Amino acid sequence: GVRGPVCLFCRTRRGPDFWRQDEGLMRGCVCRGGDGFFHLTCLANEAARAVEDEEEPDDMLWNCCDVCDQAYHGVVQEAVARECWRSYVPLPRSHVWKFWATLTLGNAFNENDRQEEALPILEYALATAMGFFSDDHDQVMDARTTVANCLLDVGRHVEALQMLRDDYATDVRQRGAADGATLRTALSLGIAMSTNKLFAEARTFLRAQHPLAVGLDQEWAQDKNIELDVREALGEALYRDADATPADLSEAETLLKGVVETSRKHYGRGHPSTRYHEAAYREATAVRAAGGARRYKRAPHMALLRLRSLVGRGRARVVEAP
Repeated sequence: GVRGPVCLFCRTRRGPDFWRQDEGLMRGCVCRGGDGFFHLTCLANEAARAVEDEEEPDDMLWNCCDVCDQAYHGVVQEAVARECWRSYVPLPRSHVWKFWATLTLGNAFNENDRQEEALPILEYALATAMGFFSDDHDQVMDARTTVANCLLDVGRHVEALQMLRDDYATDVRQRGAADGATLRTALSLGIAMSTNKLFAEARTFLRAQHPLAVGLDQEWAQDKNIELDVREALGEALYRDADATPADLSEAETLLKGVVETSRKHYGRGHPSTRYHEAAYREATAVRAAGGARRYKRAPHMALLRLRSLVGRGRARVVEAP
């Protein structure tokens, strides 16, 4: 038999086209051992087959590993997003698959520190959603929330905050406060509050979200991250406040220590999320030792926000392609 990892789709190491030079295997999720590897060509072929068969859009194919159900990250995420765009760019703008390709590409650029390139792509996706899918709440809210997250990253904090306040109110009205998509919007809103130095409001808001995140019906693996991220955001809202009390600093350190321990078990020590959580914990420890807040070289929450600006609001959505 074949030794070592094989592609999730073709079940070989070499790839589907034996006339070409061997295509390398990729992996950028939280799988361990030999799981989660794939050829980019095989992923593209699977997506092309789905279009030909007129299946409903499965945006998760391009955003998450089919084994661990966790989001791709880093260079793998960007490579997959580029291939996604190339696969669907011939389709008309009104086709829902092209909308998702646009959103996926912009999101990948945003999460990989290319915000100036990402923003016009994401704004184009939002205009597409408003123009062709305005009756679909999920499509419009996906695009709006992703644009708002990018606005935070490029420094348009006040604009992003207002956009996320509106999005959260709409999500609560349409889906309820305890829904996974609503909680993801709430997480972005809590981070935006802290970014705008509304620390007291952020703490109150995030504390209210935590029991909802704990009680979330985790239909898919991405929802398991929300509770961890709410704790992370709350910890940072505590120790980044210049008016934080010793009790606040102690709570932040305890919260973030627990986040790091969980992240190491869930993601592994080398995952970008774990490295970010560890950095936040070190900062919280240093602030407590110094007796109060200080100036930060690292922008508050931005790495966490990019890693968590998820495309897709749940597997249950069914959209008819035109």
